[in-house]
Amino acid sequence: MPFRKADYGPEWDRIKKRILEREGYRCRMCGVKRYSVGVRHKDGRFTLHIEAASYEEARRYARDGGGLIVVKLAVAHLNHDLSNHEQFLTALCDYHHLKHDQPQHTENAKKTREAKKQELQKGLWEESDAVLI
Repeated sequence: MPFRKADYGPEWDRIKKRILEREGYRCRMCGVKRYSVGVRHKDGRFTLHIEAASYEEARRYARDGGGLIVVKLAVAHLNHDLSNHEQFLTALCDYHHLKHDQPQHTENAKKTREAKKQELQKGLWEESDAVLI
């Protein structure tokens, strides 16, 4: 599901800042610090090159060092409930946030495919009914 700030309520920016501070601006799963620059391996390990002070500094370094990524953090809803109860929020890097949300993404994709299939079948049935009449 895409991020729509309006879904998170008017306090989201303040809540997000508190969670990032609480987590020390590090991914709760791998401990990598925000704006770290390095290589993410297929097995999830991260090899650090530098910890940049800003996103801009990290991007400059990553551009110069082919194949490097900049670690960004998201505040993730561990229970997928957007009510923003802070005990269910944590900081995750992009890699671990996607991994955490993968079952939900898979289920949403399945529902979308099923809905499209039903729409297609409904359209085909209506077409075939029209031909038979």
